[in-house]
Amino acid sequence: PAEIVVVSAGLFGPATPLGEVGQGLREETLSGVDQVALPPLLRQTDEVPAELCRSFGLIYAETGASAGALTIRITHPPLRRPDGATGSVDLFDAPATPGLHFVGFTFDERWELAPGRWTFTILAGDQVLASHGFTVFPASGGALGCGSSVS
Repeated sequence: PAEIVVVSAGLFGPATPLGEVGQGLREETLSGVDQVALPPLLRQTDEVPAELCRSFGLIYAETGASAGALTIRITHPPLRRPDGATGSVDLFDAPATPGLHFVGFTFDERWELAPGRWTFTILAGDQVLASHGFTVFPASGGALGCGSSVS
């Protein structure tokens, strides 16, 4: 069975491509990037300011084998999209492969800036393999713009 260990959690910088698509190399990838490096950890913390372009999440180590894909569940305060749709749970599949993996969230839109408890859970079927929570709080002094560094 797969075993998951959270290696680090907190605020992260942007991931950078390790290798762009070359002649005939990985042409089937939609992004044109062969691999993506793990994003750099800027600060180990469970406290996250609600600021545009702020990325947070965790890096986890997976060992063993899992029967099928893992599911990542992010629960958060209710978010209301501009079209009126609301939700408090995001689900997506993740590969069940040994190694280090990143799961995170970036505040790209103002409507995503929701203070409260955000929890990242990694599941194999209905079995919780790991879970980590963050407290998102209103940013003081206004939101940083994209490209700003963590102080």
